[in-house]
Amino acid sequence: MKYIFNISLFLLVTSGLLLPLQAQQIWVEPEFPIVDGSAIVYFDAKQCDCPLENYGGTIYAHTGILRDNSVWQNVIGSWGDNTSQPQLRPLGDQVYALDINPSIAEYYNDQIPDEITRMAFVFRSADGSQQTADLFLDVFQSGQTNIISPKADQIYSLEDTVYVEVVALGADSVFLSLNGDEMYFVEGSVLNHKLLADSDGENSIEIRTFINGTSYLEKRTFFVRKENKIAPIPAEFRHYGVNPIPDENAALFVLPAPGKSFVYLTGDFNDWGVDQDLQMNVSIDQQTFWLRLENLDAQEEYAYQYIIDGELKLADPYARKVLDPYNDEYIPEDIYPGLKEYPYESTSDLVSSFRLEEEPFEWKTQGYEPPASSDLQIYELLIRDFVEDHSFRSVIDSLDYLESIGINAIELMPVMEFEGNSSWGYNTSFHFALDKYYGTSNDFKEFVDACHSRGIAVILDFVINHAYGQNPMVRMYWDNEKSRPAADNPWFNEVSPNQVFSFGYDFNHESTYTVDYFNEVLTYWLEEYRVDGYRLDFTKGLTNRPGDGGFYDASRIRILKDYADHLWNEFPEAYVILEHFAPPNEEQELAEHGMLVWGNHNHNFNQIAMGYQSGSDFSWSSYQDRGMDEPMVVSYMESHDEERMLYKTSTWGNQSGEYDIKELETGLERAKMASAFWLTVPGPKLMWMFGELGYDISIDDPCRVCEKPIRWNYLTDAGRNSLKMHYADLFKLRLDQDVFRTEDFSINSSSYIKWVYLRGDENQVLTIGNIDVNKQSVSIPVQGDARWTDFFTGKVFTSRNGAIEADLEPGEYLLLSAVPFREVESQDSEITISSNLNTGQLTVSSLLPLQGVWVYDMAGREIYAKENIGSSAFLVDLTSNWYAGHLV
Repeated sequence: MKYIFNISLFLLVTSGLLLPLQAQQIWVEPEFPIVDGSAIVYFDAKQCDCPLENYGGTIYAHTGILRDNSVWQNVIGSWGDNTSQPQLRPLGDQVYALDINPSIAEYYNDQIPDEITRMAFVFRSADGSQQTADLFLDVFQSGQTNIISPKADQIYSLEDTVYVEVVALGADSVFLSLNGDEMYFVEGSVLNHKLLADSDGENSIEIRTFINGTSYLEKRTFFVRKENKIAPIPAEFRHYGVNPIPDENAALFVLPAPGKSFVYLTGDFNDWGVDQDLQMNVSIDQQTFWLRLENLDAQEEYAYQYIIDGELKLADPYARKVLDPYNDEYIPEDIYPGLKEYPYESTSDLVSSFRLEEEPFEWKTQGYEPPASSDLQIYELLIRDFVEDHSFRSVIDSLDYLESIGINAIELMPVMEFEGNSSWGYNTSFHFALDKYYGTSNDFKEFVDACHSRGIAVILDFVINHAYGQNPMVRMYWDNEKSRPAADNPWFNEVSPNQVFSFGYDFNHESTYTVDYFNEVLTYWLEEYRVDGYRLDFTKGLTNRPGDGGFYDASRIRILKDYADHLWNEFPEAYVILEHFAPPNEEQELAEHGMLVWGNHNHNFNQIAMGYQSGSDFSWSSYQDRGMDEPMVVSYMESHDEERMLYKTSTWGNQSGEYDIKELETGLERAKMASAFWLTVPGPKLMWMFGELGYDISIDDPCRVCEKPIRWNYLTDAGRNSLKMHYADLFKLRLDQDVFRTEDFSINSSSYIKWVYLRGDENQVLTIGNIDVNKQSVSIPVQGDARWTDFFTGKVFTSRNGAIEADLEPGEYLLLSAVPFREVESQDSEITISSNLNTGQLTVSSLLPLQGVWVYDMAGREIYAKENIGSSAFLVDLTSNWYAGHLV
C-alpha cells in the first residue's frame, strides 16, 4: 500500500473557501463554519465586479440557506424591503461584515440544521437599485464528513481534472480511495487532492475518516462521459421536446443547445441517475442534442430532466407539462385530480413530464366560426380572481352568466405555466405547458369547447417579450458573474435594449432560435386547444433597437408581421391583438396588415364618470381618428392594468349640491353614461371582469397583482344588477343593428356635452350625455328633421332645422335613434299590446282569453312569464328593459 502525502493545498475556484483573500468578494470566519456555531461573513465591494463597487452607502443582505439540491430557504425578511433585512457594518476600504449569531441555524430560524449545506447572499444598495449576483458560502456539520467536491453524480470529460475536497471537522486523518484503490491520505481534517478522469463511465470514491479512533466511511460517485455520437436526427422528429412514438413504445427527445458540450437524459425511466446509455447524440450541425428512448409504457406518465454540461439539471423548455416541487402541493386534488407526485427523493427543481398516449378528448363543437374582428365584444378575466376555486370547470359553470351579458369573446390572462401559483401570469416560464393551478389540459379543452358551443371565442393573453429566472432557456446560458443571460444565449439579450420599459429577461427576436420557438408556440395552442387567437403582451418591446420604443421601428414592424404571417399561414382567421402603445404610424401599418391594437381609454372614461371635463375627450377610441381605414382598435375603459371606474367615482367623484358622484347609486349611473359613449363608437371592445357590476376594489388594494375579492354578491344589489342589464342591452344592440358598423360617424367629446353620431343606410343613432354635475342645455346638429326615440326611456325628441335640442340633468344621457329599436305598440285583429317605457308598464288586451304572456329583455332572457291568465286584459309591471314577447 502506497500513500502520497502532499502538503501543498490547491485552490478551488468553485468553493469560495480557499480562494486567496485578495481576490475574494466574500469569505467567512471561521474558515469552516458549522451550523451550530456563529460566523462572520465578509464582503469586499472592490472585488464584486458589480454596481456596488465604489457605492459607499449602506448595504443590506438578502440572505437565506440551502440544503442539498434545494433553492433558497428560510430567507430573512422580504425581497425589496431593506427594513426587514440585515444591514452590513462597514469596516473601511469598501469591506463590510455581517455577524451570524448566536449560531447559523438560529440566525436563519432553521428547525433541521443537519441538512444545511450553504448560506446564500445577495448584497444590495439601500434603494435596491444596485446589487451583486447570488453568492454562496459552504456550511459544515460538526463531527461529520463533508464532501465538498466532487458533487454527487457530477459528470466529467475524459482527461478532466477531478478536484476532491473533503472537510471532516475533528478528524485525525482522512483517506481517499478511487474505485477500490487507496490513493491518498492526509493527517488532520481537510483533504484536497487532484484526480485524473481517465476511465469513462461510473467512478466511485470512498472517504474514510478517523475521529477519536472511530472509523467513518462516505462514498461519492462521479461519471466520465464518452465522446458525443454525431448522427442525423431520426425521421420521427416533428418538434423540439418530446416526440411520442406510441406504436413502438418509444419517444424521441430533441433539445436545441448550441455550444453545449454534452447532455444526458435522466428521469423515472432510469431512477434519476446518470446513465451512459442516456448520453444524448448530437445532430450533424452539432447544434441539437437528441435521443431515442425505448421500452416505455404507453400509459405511464414519466418525469424527466436534462443534465447539461454536467452542471445544469433542467426541465425541458418545450415541455407540455411541468412538475413543481415548491408549488404543486398547494394545488387541490379537485382542481387537478391524480396529479403526478413530484420525485422529491430523486431530484430537485422543476421537472418536465410526458405520456406516450395522452387522455383523449372528444370535441363536441365542430365548424365553429369566430366573430368578425370588428364585432368583438371581449370579456377579459383572471381565473384566479373570477371564481373561488380558480378552475376552468367553474368558469364553464359561469358561461350562462357571461353569455347573458352579450359578450362574444373571452380573453384569459396568461394560463401558460408561470412562476408560483397565484399570479397574473406575466411571468411565464414554460410557454407550451398549461398551468396546473387552473386544472387539467382536458378541463381547458372542455372550456374552449363550451365557449364555442355558445358562439364565444377564446383569446389567450400571451407574453413573448420576456421571461424570468425560472425559465430553462434563461438558465441554460447564464452569466453568474454579471447575474444576467450570457452573451451566447440563443434566445435572450444580455440586457434589454429598452431600459425605460424593461421586464425580466428580454427575448431576442432577431435570433432565429427565438423566432422558431415562438412560431411553434403560437401555432401549438391553436392546434392543441383550438383557441381563436392571441393578445400579445408589450409588443413594443419586440426589438433590439435601443431607446424607450417611442419612435417608428421598422425592425419591430417586420418581426410582428412575420409572426402574424406565420400564424395566418396555418390559421387564417386567428386574432392577433397587440398591446403595442407605440407610435401611431406603427399601429396604422400593423392594422393595415390585419392586426388589432389595444386602445387604452381608461383615463378618459374615468374622467367622464367622475364628472371632470379635463382629459375626458374619448375621440381617440375611434379608429378613424387614428388614421385607420378599418375598425382595428380594441377600445376599453378598464383592463387588468387600470384603476377601476367605480373605485374612482367613489373616491374622487365630483359634486354639486345634492348631486354627489361619490354615492354608489350615482356612480353606477355615471358608469352607464360612460359605457353608452364607449359602446356606440364602432369597432371591437374589451371590458374587464365585473366591470358590468361596478367593481369598486382598487387595483392597488392590497397591491397591484395581489388577489382581489370575488364579488358575485353584487348580483343581489339592484343598482349593480341594473348596470349589468344596461351592458347586456347595449352589447346585444350593437350586434343586432347594422348602424353600429357604419363607417359614417363623428364624435364630439371635448366639452361637458358629448355625443357620438352614427349615420347608417337605414337608421341614424345619436348618443348624447351631460358629464357635468350641473344641468346643461344642448343643441346637436343632425341630418334632417325627424322623430327620435330614446332607447332607454322611450322619450321622443323631434329634430327641427337640423338640430336636436334638450335640457340634460347632471349625468343624464340619451341613446336616440331615428328608427326606434323597439316596437312599443303592436295590434292585430285579436291582440293589442301597448307600453309606457317611462313607467315600465306593458298592457295586453285580447278579444280572446289569454293562455300566457312571456316577455324578454334585450339579451333574449325571459324576464316575465305567466300562463293560464284567462282574462281579456292584463297589466305587466316590468323592472328592466323589455325587448320582445309572445302571447298565446
